[in-house]
Amino acid sequence: MVHPPSPLHDMQHRGNVEGSVWNKEMQTVFDSGFHSFPLALSCSGETLLGQLEATRKMASLSNDFVHAARMYGEIIITERHLPIKEKTVKPVTDHIGGIAGGHKYIVRGILFKFAVKTHLMFHNDEEAMKVAGHELRCLMCLYNVLVPSVSLPLLCLIDYRGYRLVASSILPIDRSTIVYGSCDAGETLHDSEPVLQSAMAKMATRLNLKPHSIASRSGNCTANMHMCYDIEGHRGRDERLYLIDFARIMPPELLSSYRYGSLFRLLRPELVREHGEPLNSDAFSRGLQVEPDGEREIADATFRMLNEVIPQFAQWIESLDSEQEHGEESDTNGVGERTDEGARKATRELGSGAKGAADGEACDR
Repeated sequence: MVHPPSPLHDMQHRGNVEGSVWNKEMQTVFDSGFHSFPLALSCSGETLLGQLEATRKMASLSNDFVHAARMYGEIIITERHLPIKEKTVKPVTDHIGGIAGGHKYIVRGILFKFAVKTHLMFHNDEEAMKVAGHELRCLMCLYNVLVPSVSLPLLCLIDYRGYRLVASSILPIDRSTIVYGSCDAGETLHDSEPVLQSAMAKMATRLNLKPHSIASRSGNCTANMHMCYDIEGHRGRDERLYLIDFARIMPPELLSSYRYGSLFRLLRPELVREHGEPLNSDAFSRGLQVEPDGEREIADATFRMLNEVIPQFAQWIESLDSEQEHGEESDTNGVGERTDEGARKATRELGSGAKGAADGEACDR
């Protein structure tokens, strides 16, 4: 298991060395035969016992990771407004890059970045926090449909003093190792790894996502994508296949003119999975799709959510005697958790044709 965190004075110097520890522990669990719980249910006898042991190891590793991330994340947030020279944990943004999240930090092999607006993205921090929430939610979706040839990072969110940090394990990858998707907002596209292409197709089918063609912004190439074009697939320096950047895996709802809406106004995984037709993650990525594809299906899913799922859910919660039962049922309906009164309000507004107001109640932001 991962050892307890070291004293603060040397934790950052050891960051690059220990960056591989979390991932090595993770790969050890995968090599032991770990599968997501739904797939593990198909095992039997001795194989199932091995799955249970691998699942126990995964839970233990995840708890260790969350403990370390929370400890150092709270320090980073507490010292956010201090001058850099006075910070216990110094930022390493110059060595990492990227426009989202402001300063980046590495502590004990964990990469931290703030979920905040920048001059290029989002209107406010709330929108950036919602995107971070989607990153974690979509990663969990992939764990539930994961195929053995693909590896994923450890990731968690730290909410503290009004800020949100995204903490992820460091992987043996860089810009030169990308083989699938895009690491530069679609300027270039990659699709050079048949094994990963096949794995993405299988996982997308299980999530009910639609394959589609994307053209690069530069116009130099096209690629067949099974999820969002800005997910990144890498052939790591250890020769394993890794995926990162999951926030846009789920398709957007039918959009108005709201800027950046396609980044966080997303349909819930439960709704997507139960929809009758596969849905396109890049349905409203103007200027990138080879041809408009999937917008009709997105419209159908959005209206189904507004006109069927929410009213049915509101009727159901009207009959509830327990607030706890409400929380347990809400996600299975493809609607994010909301207060009883919020759902009642959505139903009343739907009845009067007020789509915009109900739209705000409908998706988990």
